[in-house]
Amino acid sequence: MLSSTAILSFRLRLKEPAPTGGCSNSRPRRNPLERVSMSINKPQTRICKNCHTPKNIDDFPTYKAGNSAGHRHTCKLCWAERWNPVWLSHVNRYYHENRNGLRDRYKAAAIARHNADPATTARRVAAYEQRHPERALARRILQAAVRSGRIIRQPCVFCGKRSDAHHDDYSRPLDVIWLCRFHHGERHRLLHRYGPQDEWPAEIFKAHAVQSDNLAHPNTTPGMSS
Repeated sequence: MLSSTAILSFRLRLKEPAPTGGCSNSRPRRNPLERVSMSINKPQTRICKNCHTPKNIDDFPTYKAGNSAGHRHTCKLCWAERWNPVWLSHVNRYYHENRNGLRDRYKAAAIARHNADPATTARRVAAYEQRHPERALARRILQAAVRSGRIIRQPCVFCGKRSDAHHDDYSRPLDVIWLCRFHHGERHRLLHRYGPQDEWPAEIFKAHAVQSDNLAHPNTTPGMSS
């Protein structure tokens, strides 16, 4: 036997209007114009949760996970400080030390792409030289110096492996640092992030700086012009 309170509650529920959308748990859809307005009015600054510095939203790395995407709450500098050592250790294990033949596979894939379509590679190189004529000129001058014997190719100054020539200053084409592919890419990242070597933080400078006596200069062999 139902009590009078239960009967009254049941009658009140019968008088309530049925929810729209077919499901009692469905939420009303937001107006598309309102969604656009919300995306436009998103805050353009954010405080880094690590260094607690307010920065522009573009100074925070983006992420995408499933159907969600946005900016992280750690700025790019703090994010790089946290994860670059992890990434470098991974590269050092698998690429620099050629673990499981990774470096060989990368090299073989690059050669295969070039052999399959050398015209595309030539166009890419030509476009790069048009964008950076001073770099192209410096490389040609250096290549001529190596062929003539004025510059002797050296092993990597850090690990002693096969190296490429790196220019800190393209206006001085014969002042180069001999670095393997791994340390060459590492130096470019440091120069891009911190600027010239003299402006690097003390701990970065101590670990990665190259002293002037490791720079390659023209030989002063008699009969050779410097």
